Amino acid sequence: MLKLQIADDTRNRGKDVASGELGAVAWSPNGSLIAYADSVEVAVVRPSDGKRIVVGRFGDTVDPQDERFVSRLSWSPNSNYLAALVYVPSQVRDYPVLYVLDMSKFKWDR
Repeated sequence: MLKLQIADDTRNRGKDVASGELGAVAWSPNGSLIAYADSVEVAVVRPSDGKRIVVGRFGDTVDPQDERFVSRLSWSPNSNYLAALVYVPSQVRDYPVLYVLDMSKFKWDR
C-alpha cells in the first residue's frame, strides 16, 4: 500500500491525502487539484481542504480476473480535462486505452 502525502515546511511527515494501490499522480496546472489513480479508479483531491471525489472507474473492482490499471494521468494546460491512460493486460495482446474526462462536469459538495 502506498500513501500520497502533502508536506509543508513545518512537518517532518506530510499530511495523508490518499492511500492504496496508487499508480499515477498528477497535480493540476492551476494548482487546485491533485489527481491520483488507485488501481482502476481515478480520484481528485483538493489539497486546500482534503475533500476527495472519484471521477472515473475503468474496470471491475471486484472481478479478480480484471487486471487493468490506470498507469498515467495528464491534465490539459487549462486544468479543464484530465487524460487517463489505462493499461489492459490480455492473454491475446496487452493494449492501452485512453480516456479524457471533462473536469468541469464534476461538482464539489461544499
